[in-house]
Amino acid sequence: MKIFYVTNINNKHSYTKSIAKWLRLYGHKVHMFEMYGFNDSPRYQNPLIPPIHQMNNDFVVQCLRFKPDVLLVFKGDTIFKDSLTIIKRKIRPLMATWWVDDPFMHWDGGGNIRPFTNTLASLYLWDYFFIYETYTLQRLKRIGVKNPYYLPNATDTDYFHTLRKNDAKDKYYYGADISFIGTPDRLRAEMIRALNNQQIKLWGPPWRDSYYQEKHVKSNLNAKEVCKVYHYTKINLNRHFMVNVTGANVRTFDIPACEGFLLTDDMADITNILYEKDREVVTYKNMRDLQNKVKYFLKHDRERKDIAKNARKKTIAKHLYKHRVKELLEIINQ
Repeated sequence: MKIFYVTNINNKHSYTKSIAKWLRLYGHKVHMFEMYGFNDSPRYQNPLIPPIHQMNNDFVVQCLRFKPDVLLVFKGDTIFKDSLTIIKRKIRPLMATWWVDDPFMHWDGGGNIRPFTNTLASLYLWDYFFIYETYTLQRLKRIGVKNPYYLPNATDTDYFHTLRKNDAKDKYYYGADISFIGTPDRLRAEMIRALNNQQIKLWGPPWRDSYYQEKHVKSNLNAKEVCKVYHYTKINLNRHFMVNVTGANVRTFDIPACEGFLLTDDMADITNILYEKDREVVTYKNMRDLQNKVKYFLKHDRERKDIAKNARKKTIAKHLYKHRVKELLEIINQ
């Protein structure tokens, strides 16, 4: 098949490349088109036309020229309904979208929630709607969206993997009792504050408050560095964004792939579908539960390492992007 695959260029996580890689490895010809965000479109310089309109025009032109059998859009909140309608009318490809966030609303990191207006306008144009969490899957079914399917996040061992050998300098720099890699927000700040007496390292986008800045190590990490943090840290924390209800973010899979120990907030899909609770993943329900489990697992090295090994085994067997892409292709080829 010819697949026109649309991603967001601002998303720096490796999963966009992983999906394209596996589409090709499964024997399909892939044209990859990268969308920009609303306010970040340096590729389009015509001062008389808003960049998002120029980008949509470019998207339509390239798609019509490629004449795909399948249009696969990863999120695509900056794609206009009119753009999709033109493509659907002129070349009639099978149209599928895959969301690994809430397709109805977006939390911008500053506490502001806005609707994905383009996505909402296009809900009923898709032939298939893949969604990362069961809560939103049921919501899509209730409002009559065509062919909604649960397709969770995953990981890729080309990027997230165990280390071939331990390095004392790396262990000192990247290792810690507790680490968190991710964008700051109110819930994550609450998580860090709850562990006030513990040794914590923060990685990723900088925090504004001086309390967190003192714990912050580095902003821009490449995939190799992320693996080192996950591998050398005793307890890797995870907390989902406010818009998550039951679904698992990519950190849920990337950490086990590196054989890191994951302690995550309790999300139903994680323990009901994806991993075995307390054998492959450990979750916490509130800040007191978090505090107690951190204290326990810092003292029980063998149990912590066994859980990390079990999680890696499950991840390699069930939760790679080669599994997700294969499932997606099987569904649309029914």
